[in-house]
Amino acid sequence: MIATVITALFDWDMEKITDWLVQEGFDGTVLNAHRGSPLDVHKLGDTGIAHLQDMLARKNLGISSVADMSLNLLHPDDAERNSMIAYARDLIDLSAKLGVNLVSMFGGRDPEKSVEDNIPRFKEVFTPLAEYAGERGVRIAFENCPLFEEFPYRGRNIAYSPTVWDIMFDAVPADNLGIELDTAHAVWLMQDLNRMIFDYSDRIFHIHFKDCHVDKDRLHTESIYGRGWWTYETPGDGDVDWDQFFASLHQIGYAGDWTFDLKGSTRLTELPRGLAFIKPILNRVFEPV
Repeated sequence: MIATVITALFDWDMEKITDWLVQEGFDGTVLNAHRGSPLDVHKLGDTGIAHLQDMLARKNLGISSVADMSLNLLHPDDAERNSMIAYARDLIDLSAKLGVNLVSMFGGRDPEKSVEDNIPRFKEVFTPLAEYAGERGVRIAFENCPLFEEFPYRGRNIAYSPTVWDIMFDAVPADNLGIELDTAHAVWLMQDLNRMIFDYSDRIFHIHFKDCHVDKDRLHTESIYGRGWWTYETPGDGDVDWDQFFASLHQIGYAGDWTFDLKGSTRLTELPRGLAFIKPILNRVFEPV
């Protein structure tokens, strides 16, 4: 499935959103069930879920994942953390009910603690949550953005590097915990996308398409601690070697979904342009898509 993240593109008019998806050639969407949004699990209810399922079925669209990227399940405040953990369970239930069986989120972080010092709480939170999801046939995928793109670099996601993935999966060795690999973050974090693919072939549950360009002249003058030396781009406009990326995924037998995750006011034009760039490569490497 080639999907896209469509949060609030049309002021939450889902009929208009889904018509646009079909018109532009997408197969589905990420269901952004953020707390407090019109797609909040509690606002949807059984009636809303049934309506959503009917609408998607009529238009032959799927859901690549159920997501709430605002959650921080390692939040230092007990009440806030417990509230978000409870909502994560609701997302798991929704994902199972919809037959999506994948929930996307960040790994969370107490920003005042090191990665290592966050691991005990990660184990405390995700051991029962992974078990709860596993009982319902649901997998959990952590996106690889550190969420500390500039000073003070504290962030709210520990799941941004292979070293940390190893620590996380050692702390909670559940087969249904994995990675939502966003191509752009690996670029500005100076990581090897293809090595990630081969080293974590059994943990890559979901792919996010986004390009990234590193301006090496600006990087030289600013250093990695400065600003403006990297930018998110539409696929094809940045530094990702897409042919090699897809070839590596083909080699490991990746069978998950693909989701565009482009930001900003130009999404209505950039999403179709990105799809036009990506689809021929997918067709060539993954025949049939």
